[in-house]
Amino acid sequence: MNALAALSTIVLPKGRVLVWKYVTKCLPLVRGDPVASICVSCGKDESSKHLFFQCKETTLPVKILKEVTAANIPPPVWDITLLNLKQTPMTTNLVAATLERIWFRRNDLRHQRDEPFTE
Repeated sequence: MNALAALSTIVLPKGRVLVWKYVTKCLPLVRGDPVASICVSCGKDESSKHLFFQCKETTLPVKILKEVTAANIPPPVWDITLLNLKQTPMTTNLVAATLERIWFRRNDLRHQRDEPFTE
């Protein structure tokens, strides 16, 4: 029930859905095909944990998140514990927006739409 309450504080609809899918392990990652399940950014096995918290491609949006939050709130430690959903509403929204941007970039790369991250 705490997870549902925390999700209700996320105002970005795509971010809220993405966090919900991550928490419930429903993200549509490629499974069963060894070639298609390779991370398009770094070549390692792709999993949702790898995509959001371990891949080198994650570093740019996390850097931007830390710059944005530095003046107002302490930046969160970027690891899977962020999704325990016991954050302030502002932090939860920033995390959801960052995860959504990482997911968007992954899909751009996966489907060969090479656009850079935007702030």
